[in-house]
Amino acid sequence: MDNFTKLIEEYPEDYCLYLEATYSEGMMSEGGKEAVDNMFNDIDLRNKTLLDIGFGLGGVVLYLADKHDANVTGIELNPWMVQEATRRTPEKLKSRAKFIQYEKPPLLPLEDNTFDIVYSKGVLTHLDDKTLLFKEVYRVLKPHGLFIIDDWLSPTKGCWGERLQKMCEMENLTLFAETEVNYIKLLRDSGFSNVAIRDENKNYARYNEDIVAHLKSADYAKTFVDKFGEKAWQESIECYQLTADSIKDNELLIRRLKAEKA
Repeated sequence: MDNFTKLIEEYPEDYCLYLEATYSEGMMSEGGKEAVDNMFNDIDLRNKTLLDIGFGLGGVVLYLADKHDANVTGIELNPWMVQEATRRTPEKLKSRAKFIQYEKPPLLPLEDNTFDIVYSKGVLTHLDDKTLLFKEVYRVLKPHGLFIIDDWLSPTKGCWGERLQKMCEMENLTLFAETEVNYIKLLRDSGFSNVAIRDENKNYARYNEDIVAHLKSADYAKTFVDKFGEKAWQESIECYQLTADSIKDNELLIRRLKAEKA
C-alpha cells in the first residue's frame, strides 16, 4: 500500500467529523481561526490567489476566502472530503473557493505560475518523501510567491518521542519525523530561497491544553460522549494531553516555515 492510499484510509468520514467536533467547525487541526491567523500574520492575503494542500473539511479555505477576499483552491486526496467541502461552501464564496481532488500525487493538476501563496497546515508530516511535492509547489507558484507551512517536526529524523508514538498508535496515524535542518534543506534543494523557520511550540502547547480543558468541561463532555462514546472521549483527552506534553518538552517541534520562489 502506498503512503497516499494509507493516508486516505486513516481519515475515514467518522474520524474527520470526530476531529471537527474537537477543533471547531470545518477545522481538522489545532488552534482554529486563531492558529490560521497566526500562520499568516506577516503576510498580506488581500485579493491573493492561494492553494491549500490537504484542506480536510475546507474550513481554512472558506475562512481565508471570506476574511481576505482571496481566491482559494483546495486540493485533497480523499474524494469524500472534496464532496463535503464543496457541499459546505456558502453561495457567497462559490466564486472564490473551490475544491479539487488530488488524483495523481505528487503531481499537481495545476498550471505553472498560478498562485501567489501555497500553504499547508498540519498535513505534510503524513508524507514521507516531500521532495517531488515541494518541486511541484515551486512550479505552480508565481515568481516571488510564498510557500507557507505549519508542520510537526522532531529533534531526531525518523523518530518520535515515546509519548507521540503512543498518540499515533492510539489514533492509528502514520506520521513521519523530519528535522528542522533537513526540512530547510528539502525546501532549498527544491529551488526555494529566503527560507525562514518560526517556533510555534508555545502556541500549540496552549491549543492542545485548551482542547483537553474543553473536553473535560461538563457541558461539552456530555455532548461529546453522547455523539462519539465514553471510550472515544477518554482516549481523546489522553491523546491531546500526550501531544501537549510532547510539545512542552520539545519532543515534538511545531514550526512555521516560509519559503520564497526565486
